Amino acid sequence: MEEIASRFIGVHDFSGYARKDKRNPMRKIDAIEITDSGMFYSIDFRAESFLWNMVRRIVWMMNEGSRGRIPLDAIGPLSAKKPVRVGLSPPEYLVLMDIDCGIDFPVDRRASMGITRALDRRIRNSGMSLAFDQGLLRLVSTGTNR
Repeated sequence: MEEIASRFIGVHDFSGYARKDKRNPMRKIDAIEITDSGMFYSIDFRAESFLWNMVRRIVWMMNEGSRGRIPLDAIGPLSAKKPVRVGLSPPEYLVLMDIDCGIDFPVDRRASMGITRALDRRIRNSGMSLAFDQGLLRLVSTGTNR
């Protein structure tokens, strides 16, 4: 995955990796850092600006390429062989973590507590759903009704 990510670092024409509009498609990606977080990978993009859907399309290509579903020579803004299509990674797990515009913004304590409560609730619900699904899977695989 790191090798695929390295193809997107630098100044490139990202028109094949973004929603088409009238803006200049030239963008510079300073860094793409990938961290194995156990069940998933955390991918940190650093750049001055992005085009619409650019990160979602790059992540989709990284995923497809690392799984062997797209030939590696068709990945990246400099590839001579253009992919037939470029999909979008789902937005649900993409989080804008920071914007650096030279101004420090204070963290809103009340908002922070609200986010923490919402995430705790989400984790509990996901855990209950997982336990239910695992129990159901055991019942189905053993063929018992109890």
